[in-house]
Amino acid sequence: MKRADTTGADAKTDVQSVSKHWQDLGIQVEEYQSGGANPVPGVRGRGGPVTSASFNAYPGNYQIAATSACSDGVPDKLRSEN
Repeated sequence: MKRADTTGADAKTDVQSVSKHWQDLGIQVEEYQSGGANPVPGVRGRGGPVTSASFNAYPGNYQIAATSACSDGVPDKLRSEN
């Protein structure tokens, strides 16, 4: 998932907010910054309800991705039962 409009956003504060939310969900987090002249802040997570998750606060293009653990069943059938 991408958010292209980050006008007026504070990337470091947003990373800290995502990090805290994930910790509240039981995810173990690691905040980091990329290298280079204009480092990009981000956070990686593992555990809790996800196998892995990442949030990168690229200027003008925030990105978030996550993978959950597999479960038994056929997703289409399970969706129609709920």
